[in-house]
Amino acid sequence: MTPAGLPGVSVALCTLDGARFLPGQLGSVRAQTLAPVEVVVRDDGSRDGTPAILREFAATVPFPVRFLPAGERLGPAQGFARALAECRGELVAFCDQDDVWDARKLERLARALGADPGAGAAFSDGTVVDEAGGPRGDSLWGAVGFGPRARARLAGGRAFEVLMRHPVVTGATLAVRASLRPLLLPVPPGWMHDEWFALAAASVSRLAPVPEPLVRYRVHAAQRVGIPAPGLRARLDRLRERRAEERRDPGGGRRAEAEAFERLAERLAEGSRPAGYALQPGVAEALDGRLRHLRRRAAFPRSRFARLPGILREAAGLHYWRFANGWRSLARDLLA
Repeated sequence: MTPAGLPGVSVALCTLDGARFLPGQLGSVRAQTLAPVEVVVRDDGSRDGTPAILREFAATVPFPVRFLPAGERLGPAQGFARALAECRGELVAFCDQDDVWDARKLERLARALGADPGAGAAFSDGTVVDEAGGPRGDSLWGAVGFGPRARARLAGGRAFEVLMRHPVVTGATLAVRASLRPLLLPVPPGWMHDEWFALAAASVSRLAPVPEPLVRYRVHAAQRVGIPAPGLRARLDRLRERRAEERRDPGGGRRAEAEAFERLAERLAEGSRPAGYALQPGVAEALDGRLRHLRRRAAFPRSRFARLPGILREAAGLHYWRFANGWRSLARDLLA
């Protein structure tokens, strides 16, 4: 425990050519009211000034900064997995290179988990900002669709069902208990680290939402993952890309989703659950229903007319609303 009586928090930081925004993020980590017990850095082969900025940071902060060995380029999911594996704190908070944290971020997440021993992870809201750091006018929870109904369901012990249908936890706001590592690692193919960490944690524990905006979440053109830049043209481009993918391989997206959730089912069934954790109520039934729904959708015929009966059966059973994103998923199957 730290002098403040809170669990010690490791910060897992992944970087790649982040020199433009990294100093601001590192400054906010330095300014935390609850100092991290360490920062574990996994750089993915930066060729700009990122390594020098990190070395200067390490030389001037009062807590350890450990650099993981460089190697093949891993991407964010496996990079964060590698960093999580090496963290020594009781809690692990994930840090992107281009955001700015509120000074109370680590303390608030640690307090949320300290107050609820049954919660395996905590996450906060954030303020979405533009490249210059100016507010874009929306909250992070609003941008990812974590509205009042989803919040009520999560508070009512149905976090797994919420996240199964739509990922609402952003890695930049997330802290997990290190005791969950046997379940969280390795991150299977087909998953982003934050989606996987949050959903796996929700399968065996409660989640602690913190409604305060503890991160200034930056949206910019060079962003590799996260909330896309705003604008009608960007939205139309993404819609065209999705339809082109569906034309090339009808059902391919649903097959990929089904395979990803099959990996989760395998992990939960193979004895990877850490000591002291058990499946949350309703998880097995929800996961089975999701898998069945995705498999049926993946098997729909190529012809729109021929797949209409299957779509109607899924709609009549309310499966689009129980196991997918409702009308959006139904429309996706109709128009693909």
